[in-house]
Amino acid sequence: MADTAESGNHSSSVMNQLEDTSREIKECYERLDFIETKLRRRHYPSEEKKRLEKEVQDIKTHLSRHENNLRSLRGENRIAMVLSVLILALGIMIYIVYCILFTS
Repeated sequence: MADTAESGNHSSSVMNQLEDTSREIKECYERLDFIETKLRRRHYPSEEKKRLEKEVQDIKTHLSRHENNLRSLRGENRIAMVLSVLILALGIMIYIVYCILFTS
């Protein structure tokens, strides 16, 4: 019984993680767009420009990590969905066999 509760919490946490990761990816893209626009529109001193370019690289690295994480979370979610469908199909098959054998 504890395993069922844990798997339910895990499923819920996967959904929460999917939402959180998606939100963080969106924020990274917005920040990246802001910085790149800022770099294109204005001329900055060499030191400031290097700092902004480093921030762009850091954001891209962070973004790549989040996208990989999102991909793996979607895989976990897909597996959970397939298991749910299989359990539902098994339940329906058991019900059909029950109806065939025990109802006249």
